[in-house]
Amino acid sequence: MTRKTEAEIEKLVSKGCYEEALGIDVDATRSAVARAHIRQLHHFTHSEKAREALNQARTALVAESLERKLQRLIKLELLEAARTIAASALEDHESAYNFYMLGYVLYRMARYAESARYLLRAFEMSDSPFHAIWLGYALERQGEMAAALERYLWAVKRRGNETEHRLAGSIYFHMGDMPNACVHLEKAMALGCRDEDVSEKVLLIRQKQRYARLVSRLKSILSIGKAQH
Repeated sequence: MTRKTEAEIEKLVSKGCYEEALGIDVDATRSAVARAHIRQLHHFTHSEKAREALNQARTALVAESLERKLQRLIKLELLEAARTIAASALEDHESAYNFYMLGYVLYRMARYAESARYLLRAFEMSDSPFHAIWLGYALERQGEMAAALERYLWAVKRRGNETEHRLAGSIYFHMGDMPNACVHLEKAMALGCRDEDVSEKVLLIRQKQRYARLVSRLKSILSIGKAQH
């Protein structure tokens, strides 16, 4: 294997490619990280910058939580590596958190049907609005709008923050239920939502409602006129 240069080590660490800088696998144990760190330091005895970068990589890996590691790997587009690590964690211990993490990674891989299965298990083990929303995301991506809406409305009843009202309102909007869409989207705006898409949807709904009222009044006037003749 070709030895990396000082500049390459610094660049890898700056990008968050800690394992590559140390020359280890992404699922390396802490002891493997320590051994690789010492080995690499030995090769860069006369390069202060490379040693600083290697120290940074070791510190980051030792302190890194499972969630932060997976987020970093996803950012680096190492999705299969992230999936393997999340699956291993779930195999070691079945918890709502580990079911969620594997479901989340699969969601980022656009494997929505698989993602929904794990996110459902997470919700069943810990029925929180957070888990309900992520399950809703996966269902929505599959086109299961009614099922996604059910999860969002559940979260609205349990907590009812800006995000949940926005999600529920958007689903109602795409399903053509404008009255309910307007209720939830306006509530989201009242709770601090500044999403331009939300305000545009509300504006469009109000315009349609005004138009519908105008048409209804015209029909009523025409109907009265016909009756008088």
